[in-house]
Amino acid sequence: MFNLFGKKGEINEGRLFTDKVYMTHEDKLRAICELATKDPNCIFIAWFPDTVAEFQSIFKENNLDTARIVEATRSQRHLPNCYPVFLEHYPLAEKEITYASTWNQQSLLVFSSMDEALFKHFGSEKMIPVMKMMGMKANEPIEHELVTKSIARSQEKIAAQTGGVDLGGHSQEVWLKNNLK
Repeated sequence: MFNLFGKKGEINEGRLFTDKVYMTHEDKLRAICELATKDPNCIFIAWFPDTVAEFQSIFKENNLDTARIVEATRSQRHLPNCYPVFLEHYPLAEKEITYASTWNQQSLLVFSSMDEALFKHFGSEKMIPVMKMMGMKANEPIEHELVTKSIARSQEKIAAQTGGVDLGGHSQEVWLKNNLK
């Protein structure tokens, strides 16, 4: 695994979220399908209806159980015997933290990609060539507490821009358009 900031296998102690950030959406999809195949106890939680529909379609194409893809507002009934994995970040950290705080989990895994709307909002497309130049392979995620902290700071900036108001949206991109005018 490519690890830009620290030692291989470093643990994300004391943090609610552990991020796996891929260069492209396709690499993220591949990694999620691999995890779904390998670990039948994972359920996959999406914040937006468009994400649910996309992943249900991908799971169906890969002969995976589409019932394992749930929207965040409906997933708590599935959690007692399953390990939750997020398919994306919500733009407001407070909503993520409030939602996840009822679970008895040390750390929750979040899959993201540099070409998602949340990352593009902060100029991620400029980082992809740098990552490639440093030798990062497309299928390798970036995992480090500094990445997680950076995502949290980005969410704080968005919260400050919106004044904490959440107008919703059916996708991350639409949410950003609705809330950051």
